[in-house]
Amino acid sequence: MKKNLFIIILMLTYTKVNAQDICNFFVPSLDTATIFIPATADLRFNNQALAVGSTLVAIDPQGNCCSQPVTWMQQDLTININGENFPTEGFMTGDLIRFFVGNEDSCFVEVDSVYFDVNGLDQTVNYVQDSSYVLDRFNAVSNFGIDSFFLDNPMCEDSIGSVGVFVSGGQFPITYSWSHDSTLNSGFINDLNLGNYELVVSERNGCVDTLNFDIELDPPPVSFEFLIDSFQYTCDTLVVSNALDCPNCTYLWSNGVFTEDNVLDEEGEYVVLINNGGCDKLDTLIVDFIDKPEIEIITASSQVCFGDTIQLSAVGGENYVWNSSAQLLSSSGEEIEAVILTETLISVIGDNNCKSDTSEFLLDVYPFPTAGEDKCYADQNQAVQLEASGAIEYFWENNPVGPVSDQNIADPFVSPSETTDYIVGFVDQFGCKSSDTVRVEFISDIIEFTELYNVISPNGDGKNDVLYFDSAEKANSATLVVYDRRKKVVYESGNYQNDWGGTFKNKALPAGTYYYILTINGTQLRSNLTIVYE
Repeated sequence: MKKNLFIIILMLTYTKVNAQDICNFFVPSLDTATIFIPATADLRFNNQALAVGSTLVAIDPQGNCCSQPVTWMQQDLTININGENFPTEGFMTGDLIRFFVGNEDSCFVEVDSVYFDVNGLDQTVNYVQDSSYVLDRFNAVSNFGIDSFFLDNPMCEDSIGSVGVFVSGGQFPITYSWSHDSTLNSGFINDLNLGNYELVVSERNGCVDTLNFDIELDPPPVSFEFLIDSFQYTCDTLVVSNALDCPNCTYLWSNGVFTEDNVLDEEGEYVVLINNGGCDKLDTLIVDFIDKPEIEIITASSQVCFGDTIQLSAVGGENYVWNSSAQLLSSSGEEIEAVILTETLISVIGDNNCKSDTSEFLLDVYPFPTAGEDKCYADQNQAVQLEASGAIEYFWENNPVGPVSDQNIADPFVSPSETTDYIVGFVDQFGCKSSDTVRVEFISDIIEFTELYNVISPNGDGKNDVLYFDSAEKANSATLVVYDRRKKVVYESGNYQNDWGGTFKNKALPAGTYYYILTINGTQLRSNLTIVYE
């Protein structure tokens, strides 16, 4: 069975023609009349104001041009029209005056309802030699075009169709021009193969309309294609459906499912019958299951020296995606090379084109040796001992400001003459090479460096709980004597360690004012002291 499809054409397409063509070399007559068209005349084309640039030609009842084509510029215009004077074509006395109008010089339309101002009234007029007329209004209506058409499309596996076109309006002869065969001149064509076609329809006065259409299967053959291969290794569950658009299709699967989508959770062969309302198709899918991969990362060690490059390999899958904050030098799918600068978690997701697994590996750098804490050296004090650690070999660089006592030990002594940095190289137990720097600050006058404090608050909050002097730790000798207001000694130390917290005989002294003498390298420094507990 074949189905006819009717379509109403709502818009027309016109092709321009030259205004002179409509008149075929117009020749003036000796028998004439005059038509005056004022700028205020109400001239319309398809109920719209006639466009500036449109062409007007007076015509007789036989369609002969009776005037020179003129261009409407919305200005006063005078046209001389021919009366018939053999062999010149023109109006016969009594012929109704009418026009051809080409809106913007395209598609000429015959206007037979032309109204003139006759003693203040709108009237049609008839030609009389030597008369003068004043045109008042007209409305040219272009009604040429393809009114409707039908397609007789082939069905299912057929391939031949036909078309019929119905045209309304216009002037005969009507011409049909087909894109696929220039010899055809008919609105009814059979034996059309599947594909796209274009028809251009024209009439005598240059009006043109175009139709594009497709000859296609109606209904088309069933469109069905599995989203996966017809033989599929899969996981425990597989959802299959039609990868193509198949409107109004119905489905019948061999496991009793009637929907397009089918959830398959057993191995085996599945058959589906598809119908789109007119055509059937069978398709088959064979399903097998794939085991989940077990992904593993393989590398030589979990700890490396700082900055070392390490190679890691993944096994157990077919495709791999690596993820790491380390700098990756290369990646070839299952292998990567990474530069390790700190503790780094490297992970890889591997799959076998069905299931995936993730593996992680934690890499770390061996602990760094250290050059120790910064030191402070006071002029003329005893030498400062450096405190490097964490290596099995040490290499102190030569420092002209204050040479180290031994360049190959962890804790040499130094006595710099100014503030300077000491650089030490290491080789640790893992063979890793590194270096570190320690600063020794130089104090030329320890007394000037000493700052005296006059308030302590030994309330256990960790702030000002003890009487602390920076220079006490750096001096050759530091003694402290504390007095109350009656000059009674409440604390005394010949080697003060910055540890007195306002006590006397292990009991807290009352809040109030006290006095102390701090002796640094034999120089006495005096200050008052207030103890508060707030």
